[in-house]
Amino acid sequence: MTTYFTKAAAIHANKLITSDYDQPHVVQQEANLDYILARIETYAEDSHDERKKLLRKTALLMRYLAHEGHVFADGNKRTTFALVQAFLELNGHEIAYISVDAETERAAIMKETAEGKRSLNQVRRWLESVVQKKP
Repeated sequence: MTTYFTKAAAIHANKLITSDYDQPHVVQQEANLDYILARIETYAEDSHDERKKLLRKTALLMRYLAHEGHVFADGNKRTTFALVQAFLELNGHEIAYISVDAETERAAIMKETAEGKRSLNQVRRWLESVVQKKP
């Protein structure tokens, strides 16, 4: 069974992230946040493989929030990544980087995703390569 975070948690994450950079915390597209939170609950439910289901849901969350959703005025990529990590954590998984420079890799993936240069399937394949079950 998949565990989900709340809308309040997502908004709070952005508030913390933007405050770290002295940026204003503004929710500009709350309806987009409502949409993606409802959508990930029903997405990929046809899959009987729990890992595949989780990765498909995570990819949708990551792609939508980073590229299409633009829920917040600032910090969308950072908030998206924090929410991806939280979603995986809630479901007993984590991102285990295979590269030496994980921070550069994360930044590049988020930038490419936000710019629409990575399709949903490409995001899912990247997640498959870095996500592992927590020990």
